[in-house]
Amino acid sequence: MENNSVNAVYDYDDSILRLPCAIAVVAIERGGPALRSVSDGFCRMFGLPRDAIFAACKTDFFALLHPNDKEAIRKKFTLHCRAREDFSMQHRILDGRGRCVWLLVSAQILPNADGAVYFVNFADITSDKEQEDSTLMTQKKYRTALQKAEVDIWDYDMEHRSVTRKSYTQDGSCVDKVICDVPESVIGYGWVHPDSIEKYRGLYARLHLGEKEPFVDILGKNDGGAGLEWRWKRLRYMTVSDGGPVKHAIGVGLDITEQKAAEDRFQSELAYREEMFKDKNIMSMRLNLTADVIEHASQQYQPILKGNYSYDNFISNVISSSIPEETQRERFIETFARENLLNSYNAGGGGGILSYSVRISEIHAGRHAEMGDDGHQNTYKTVHQRGHRVYHDR
Repeated sequence: MENNSVNAVYDYDDSILRLPCAIAVVAIERGGPALRSVSDGFCRMFGLPRDAIFAACKTDFFALLHPNDKEAIRKKFTLHCRAREDFSMQHRILDGRGRCVWLLVSAQILPNADGAVYFVNFADITSDKEQEDSTLMTQKKYRTALQKAEVDIWDYDMEHRSVTRKSYTQDGSCVDKVICDVPESVIGYGWVHPDSIEKYRGLYARLHLGEKEPFVDILGKNDGGAGLEWRWKRLRYMTVSDGGPVKHAIGVGLDITEQKAAEDRFQSELAYREEMFKDKNIMSMRLNLTADVIEHASQQYQPILKGNYSYDNFISNVISSSIPEETQRERFIETFARENLLNSYNAGGGGGILSYSVRISEIHAGRHAEMGDDGHQNTYKTVHQRGHRVYHDR
């Protein structure tokens, strides 16, 4: 038996047809939802004439939905209709031109229809969705860049001494994580190395005393870092003010473990070289190979360098001429010629080492003589297994 209240709704058909917005009237029948009327605006949105829309929906009411959304929307639509309740949802369609269109669908039960007829409004939200997707992609790229750069950013509420950090789940959603009673709670969690605790406390003391951009290097662990290795962190705060009292600051944390290790290696190398320059038994010099300049040399070389030798001249006219054995002399020039050292540097090499014999008296141009074990003056002294070594600065 046909419901008279459902028949009554069809009196709206003429007015619906002329509406510029996308409107549809859907009846809930025994066999499922059935399309009864659509507006001119609906036809324009779907990019299809009215006859084509009805023909498609006659066999499958959800025929115009995007294939990837069809089954999910079918289930949601059926549940709402069974409950006889108003609802709204978002889904995609493929219009008559094959374009993917995002729609916001709002369905309201028509009065006096016993919940059997829905008045459905469709709004095109494609541009909003594209902007949302673009924003999410930008956030994802930004988050990925920060993770790869090992940079951490957070907000600090100076009034309540709390830190708020963004935490991202596997599905990309963002959750705020709040840590209260900073810095003491962070120290209590064991995230700060004992040797860095006072420096960490000092960072917050300086911030609360009005320093605008305090920073400190500490040994620490990431949140929940039990069992993780200690890492060097450079923490920096930048205060934020709208003209009144400063209540907030932005914190930035940068992992500088590798940088610290490189600095330590560099300082160790410098200390070694300084000691090497002081050792009277080692002849050494520091070179600028690109500029062909000898920047510094140990005392043994000083008499020679009064002539302001370039490295090229030093190698060809002084050292090589002081190596008596021809094969050793050729090997020396091949190994330590400036051009070859530069090529080795550019190729990522670490320098070279070579053992050879040298006439000390020739190096010192006859101004220095060595005494032999018998107390007699020797004209030449041969030094064996004393290598000429080059270190590269990078």
